[in-house]
Amino acid sequence: AAMVDELAKLTAGDEVAILAINANSIDDKTAVIRNGHALWLTEFTRDRAQLERALARVPTLVATPPTPAKTDPPKAADKDKKETSMTVSAGTDTTSGDATNTQTKTTPDKEVVETETIKGKNGAVITRTTMKDGSVNVKRVSGKGNVTIDLNNFYDMAGAARDATHLVEEKRPNSQAAIVWLSDGIAPIFKEDVGATEQILIRQNAIFNTLNVDMRTLYKFLLPFGQPLIGWTGLSIAGSAKHLAQQSGGETVHVSRVKDYGAGLARVIGNLNARYSLGFALSEDERDDGRMHELVLRVKAADGKGKQKRLEVSSRRGYYMPKTETAEASVK
Repeated sequence: AAMVDELAKLTAGDEVAILAINANSIDDKTAVIRNGHALWLTEFTRDRAQLERALARVPTLVATPPTPAKTDPPKAADKDKKETSMTVSAGTDTTSGDATNTQTKTTPDKEVVETETIKGKNGAVITRTTMKDGSVNVKRVSGKGNVTIDLNNFYDMAGAARDATHLVEEKRPNSQAAIVWLSDGIAPIFKEDVGATEQILIRQNAIFNTLNVDMRTLYKFLLPFGQPLIGWTGLSIAGSAKHLAQQSGGETVHVSRVKDYGAGLARVIGNLNARYSLGFALSEDERDDGRMHELVLRVKAADGKGKQKRLEVSSRRGYYMPKTETAEASVK
């Protein structure tokens, strides 16, 4: 109820869509995407009753489903469902020095809908392959080509950000997206994918915010020990959401308990409602060079005694040129 109360405070014209990912159970298969890994609880709406119904479904989605009896025959839907799997291949042959030379098992083209290739500054290559059934396979080959990580039917923060910005582009093309990522702070994502997701957010003029409940004490204790080991695979398990928020001009809010999500959301919405929009024009002959151009915003304000106030400014850290020559050369 607290979260619905805060969402009701959005300014006129603002709408909300809610996406649940990696739920333990699914209660409406008609709204499922990504082969069962994501579920739109509601598309864009301002209707309070619809938002209440959507959020009321969350406890059921996160609850652990009952274990079926061994004598129960498997359901047809369970037979077709693909589980997430991870394969790690490591070798000592580093003579090629080219991650793209690694040979891996290929998937028939007729099953592939889209392939996205991301090349990191360290030479590592990420390949995100979207399949016909909606599932996403992610492969990372290290810069030396000696370590390959295959994640099949995998859905992460990068995938959710892509689907959210795509929904805005499709359903509300003249609107600005403000994404609020709710989690416990643990969000595994390949480091190279963080940069690619950052570029998507900035190109789409989307603001990424993160609302985290504090990690459990055990997780906090184990994180410093586990991060180096996980880092060997190129995965980052914490901190990437904060980075995306900083780069896109969003907020990072921490709460101590899940029941405090409402208060945290109030801060995010309050800051969104208090924003200023600054725009500038670029010369017509500028073209996309693939690089992010840095933006720095400085604000000065004096108090009643004439002393400079210390202000914290949240703004996007840069911009990319439009990809097409016909695109309007302006960034807001």
